[in-house]
Amino acid sequence: MPLVSLGVIMFAFVADVHVGNHAVMGGDRVRGINTRCRLVVETLQRAVDAAIQRGASDFVVLGDLFDSHRPTPQVVAAVMAVLSTFPGSVHVLRGNHDAASDEVLDDALAPLAFCPNVRVYSRPDCVESADGILLLVPYRPGPSADWLQRDVQVAFACRGMQPLGGVPLPICVAVHLGLRDAANTKANPWAALAEDAVDVSDLAVVCASVGAQMAVAGNWHGHFRWQLPGVEAVQVGALAPTGWDNPGLDGYGRVEFWPPGPGRSGVEVAGPRFLNRIPSRGMVTAAPSGCVLYARLRDTRERVVEAQIAVQSAIASGLLAGGVVEVEAAGAQAEAREAVSLALSGALAERAVHDHATAMELDPGVDRADVTARALRYLRGGA
Repeated sequence: MPLVSLGVIMFAFVADVHVGNHAVMGGDRVRGINTRCRLVVETLQRAVDAAIQRGASDFVVLGDLFDSHRPTPQVVAAVMAVLSTFPGSVHVLRGNHDAASDEVLDDALAPLAFCPNVRVYSRPDCVESADGILLLVPYRPGPSADWLQRDVQVAFACRGMQPLGGVPLPICVAVHLGLRDAANTKANPWAALAEDAVDVSDLAVVCASVGAQMAVAGNWHGHFRWQLPGVEAVQVGALAPTGWDNPGLDGYGRVEFWPPGPGRSGVEVAGPRFLNRIPSRGMVTAAPSGCVLYARLRDTRERVVEAQIAVQSAIASGLLAGGVVEVEAAGAQAEAREAVSLALSGALAERAVHDHATAMELDPGVDRADVTARALRYLRGGA
């Protein structure tokens, strides 16, 4: 049955929270939760607080609330504690990281069903009020082209209310899919073949088929916004970056709102951020207050110690919460190739000496094994 909400409604959206005991910059574990996990839980609480402060009636997680389909009980309890602070309804779409299979309740979200204010969606459904209709379309495995249109239609069919006075209600489609266009496909060629993604223009066509004026999506971690004919689409972006695969200060920690109206523009909340450089004092000041910054530096083997000193100095001065230094990939790869070449050439030389000593004619009484050993010592630089 669709969940019907009476009165003024405003949805607050977040996506890709990825709560879990991450190994990168994990820190100490206390009562089953490490430092990184606590930071992500705190980020989720900030998002909930931002939604409350702006008068949101409903809080929506657009998939990947958890980083794994097997979160520990302590992690689940921490998330439940945060979601229970929201005074209205909480709607959680299943994401690909949440799901163990496509079966209902076979995911990390199942325990949340026991929170009185939380509803989990592993199948298409809708939430409606006199102010608008939200169509909820959770992640489904397989090419999105095979199921997106059908699942949006299924969610649309769940409506129970009729338009008042014959005036159509505003409709928003909420999905767990990557949204691609020519620009991000050119920058990331793998996006063209990603099954869990859809061309934003195709999503606009699907939205138009049910009269939706808005689409919000989780899954891909960057924040993007498109204004297409008749439809606005938003890739909300990761509430909490998962590591240096999500570098930079901007575009994370987003909370978006719908329907549009005064005071309903999106906001960015503080959380962990991952940088590929040591930030300046100005960068730290520009970040949302409360952001925790980590840096990864890559340098040549000769300059690694210098980079480590720079990271430790930034930590001591409060610019960073932590950091790592790695040998730059090009240098490391060159060293590895050289080591392999040397090992290979050495092995081939030893094999050649052994084969030659085995086949050569020796004077009577000469120990063949001793000849082989002496030749190898000579090759290795020994006496």
